[in-house]
Amino acid sequence: MIDETEIPSLEKLNEALLPYWPILWRVCARGHFYHNSKPLVDQVPGKKVYGPFVDPPLLLLEEGECSIALPRGR
Repeated sequence: MIDETEIPSLEKLNEALLPYWPILWRVCARGHFYHNSKPLVDQVPGKKVYGPFVDPPLLLLEEGECSIALPRGR
């Protein structure tokens, strides 16, 4: 819906939605699971040891109550 709507200011939209992001992310994840029958993130296959110079793990980014994890894929 947002993609099809002309929004004059993304900053104001983000500011207005900020208190609702935790709920919106859960709703989006549930909708994705309902539509695709699979979770947003693949299951992690246990602990993997990364070489510090060859394959460092990606960071978890957090700001306020929101966070994003960037899983490493093949």
